[in-house]
Amino acid sequence: MASTVSTVADPLAARLIKHTADTTTVTAEDDVRGAAPTIYGIQLENLGTTAAYFKADESTNATASSSTEELKLYAPAGTTVSYLVGTGHAHATGLSYWITTTSVSGSAQTAPSDSVTVKILTS
Repeated sequence: MASTVSTVADPLAARLIKHTADTTTVTAEDDVRGAAPTIYGIQLENLGTTAAYFKADESTNATASSSTEELKLYAPAGTTVSYLVGTGHAHATGLSYWITTTSVSGSAQTAPSDSVTVKILTS
C-alpha cells in the first residue's frame, strides 16, 4: 500500500526546548517556558553508561533534591528514547525539570557522568 502525506492544519507544538544536562551537579531548570505549557513530546538522548531520568515538576521554582516530580521518564544507558503525548500533558503553572541518574524522589540527586540531552516540544 502506498504512503500518503497530508497537510496539518494546526501544529500541536509551537516551541522546542533543548537542554544538555550538567555532568557535575543536578540543578532544576526553572520555569523554562515562562508560561503554563502543554508538553507534546520529549526526546532523551543518553550517551552515558548509566541510566538517566528526566524529572518534571509543575512549578516555576523546583529543587531537584527535595521536589517530588509529577512526571518521570527513563532513558536507558547508551540510547535515545522518545515519549509522545498525542493529547498533550498540560501544566497549570509552569514547567521546571532536572536530569539525574537517581530514580528516587525527594533526596540527593546524582548528575549523569556523560552527556544527556533533552528536547521538549511544547505549546
